[in-house]
Amino acid sequence: MRSPRRPPRVTHAGHRRIGGQLTHVTAPGTGFKVGDKAVLPFEYAKRKGTLAITVTAIDKGAEADMSRFGERAKGLTPYFIKMKVENVGDTDLSHAYVQLRGLLDGGRGTGVSRKIIRRF
Repeated sequence: MRSPRRPPRVTHAGHRRIGGQLTHVTAPGTGFKVGDKAVLPFEYAKRKGTLAITVTAIDKGAEADMSRFGERAKGLTPYFIKMKVENVGDTDLSHAYVQLRGLLDGGRGTGVSRKIIRRF
């Protein structure tokens, strides 16, 4: 998972200061299992904060789930990723949204993204 914008400065070696405490920030490219939590720098509308994102389930869909995308999605099988997003910093991120982009093996984009809009 990647932050949707350029991340705020990390103080050193994967840590940043949050509420006076040095907090571990997940390194880019880190692999995870379902249930593991990633702590990520987050920036939205000039507000800088820290989010924790935990994937809670990955469900395989059916090709028919992609029918609304027409021919460009023909032959594709979707996977639905359920996650918990938490504001673990001191910044008020009310009305911010997280946009996640799927990547295939090798880092190529899927052309599909998901916005999560909620109060953090």
